[in-house]
Order: sequence, then structure tokens, then C-alpha cells
Amino acid sequence: MWNSKKSVNLSICVCGFTIISIIVAAIFVPWWAKNYFLYLFDWDHTQYLKYIAFMFSFYPCASLGILAVFSLIKILFRIKKGNPFCNENVKSLKIISWCCFFVSLITLLASPFYIPLIIVAVAAGFFGLILRVVKNVIHAAVELKKENDLTI
Repeated sequence: MWNSKKSVNLSICVCGFTIISIIVAAIFVPWWAKNYFLYLFDWDHTQYLKYIAFMFSFYPCASLGILAVFSLIKILFRIKKGNPFCNENVKSLKIISWCCFFVSLITLLASPFYIPLIIVAVAAGFFGLILRVVKNVIHAAVELKKENDLTI
């Protein structure tokens, strides 16, 4: 029977797989990106600028992605312990949302050189906004829980 504990455990495993995938991508992305820009287009000055913009945006975004996933793992472990409404989860959601906003900014700055990064910038900004709303809801729940704990 599927339950919430199994769901949290599955989410933790998926987060671990995501971190491993980001690290593997960071190892192979220079080769992959060079081959992509070399074989898909004629290698000229503009393609080289696209390659550089892609590479200089990928590594900071990958680092922010790893930070966000680690923060998500912390939230999942707190949920697993039975403490979903705590200030630490609010802080973790705040970190994840700021990671999304920074990814959005980085990819937006690189998008004039490689246009498809605009999609990443918009998506990351939207996810950051959604996470801010969720953070505010969790913060309100934490405050209500504190207030409720004080009443008899």
C-alpha cells in the first residue's frame, strides 16, 4: 500500500538521482555543448559566443540547482520526522526560491547570445514566484501552529 512515508522516501531518492545527474552533466557538458554548436551550426564567431554564453551560464545554474536540491532534501527529512511546519522549512523554501530567481537572472543575461535560454529564464522565475507563495503559506501555518500551541 502506498503511503506518505513511501512518497517522501521516493522523493529523497529522486533528489539524490537529480544531484548525481547534475554532477554527471557538469562533467560532460563541455564536450556535449561544443559538439552541439560545432555540428549543428557552422563554427564561426557567433557560434563561439553562443557556446561561451551557454557554458558560463550552465555552471552557476548547476551549482544553484545542487543547492536547491539539498535544501529540498532537508525539507523532505523534516517532513519524514513529522515536522513539516517549522521555520527551518520556511528558510529552505526561501533558499530554493532565491536559487530559482538567480538562475532566471543568469539565463536572462545569457539569452541574447543563445535565445533558447529565455525559456529557462521565464520558467525559473515563475517557479521562484510559486515557491515564494508556498513559503508564505508555510510561514503562516507555522505562525498559526505557534499560536495554537500556546492555547489550551
